[in-house]
Amino acid sequence: MKLNLNSQTLNVSFACRIEDAWVPVPETACTQSGFDWTLNGAHYSAQFTPAGDTLCYTLQMDAPNPTQLRMWLAVPGQSDYFHVIPCNIYGDNHAAEAKPGEFPLLTKDHHEVAFCAPLWEFRADRAAMPLAALCWDGGVAAAAVEPYSESEAGIIRNGVFAALPDAFGISLGYTNDPTTFKNRSTPAPSTRSMACKAQTSGRIYLHSGPRTELHEIIRQEYARHQDRAAPHNTLRQACRVCWKPLPTRTTMQRQGSTPTAAAAHPKIPR
Repeated sequence: MKLNLNSQTLNVSFACRIEDAWVPVPETACTQSGFDWTLNGAHYSAQFTPAGDTLCYTLQMDAPNPTQLRMWLAVPGQSDYFHVIPCNIYGDNHAAEAKPGEFPLLTKDHHEVAFCAPLWEFRADRAAMPLAALCWDGGVAAAAVEPYSESEAGIIRNGVFAALPDAFGISLGYTNDPTTFKNRSTPAPSTRSMACKAQTSGRIYLHSGPRTELHEIIRQEYARHQDRAAPHNTLRQACRVCWKPLPTRTTMQRQGSTPTAAAAHPKIPR
């Protein structure tokens, strides 16, 4: 389906997870306001609602077995694509200069190496802001998502992803795809959150102009989350937590952990 926003067009498609396979939602189930689809007793849907110069969305799933739902957004036919998942993906993460296998690279090269893949999905709460974005020569598009959803099994985590060459999106429920980045050079099996019944929501942005328009999108999302992210402790309570005296040399001697001279007086780099 196609979404029109700010006199521009986004290609949108959906896929649901059935066991270990992603099954595309048929185009016949889609309308301009979303989609509604039932498969083997599982019900999936999406609703879009205009909100100023953005588009609000809600994704829902209600299935007999644990599942996930992905929303793909694509901007074909443009040039100079640059993917962004804040603090996870910036472009291809310098794939031409980086050593393959040391951290996630968004690339079709080195497909035999862990951490090199044309699609990367992460937990939304692992990003500095729970959104995925695509910049190109003349515009910016982004999709933000609530990082957590309530389900019959408790809280599940949602995902954000980037995909070559021109797609990005969010997931209700997430999968570390293609693998889990445990630490540098160390992959781990993919982790995921799935549920039978859950929903999430967020906003879709589509701006013309330079890629710096993404900064304004992130500011808007930050403002929306600011009230929920505000600390609940008073300033006095926060200071009490931070004000924890460092152990004295006498205390450390009693505990049998007296530092060496080098550790007690580290050199400060200049």
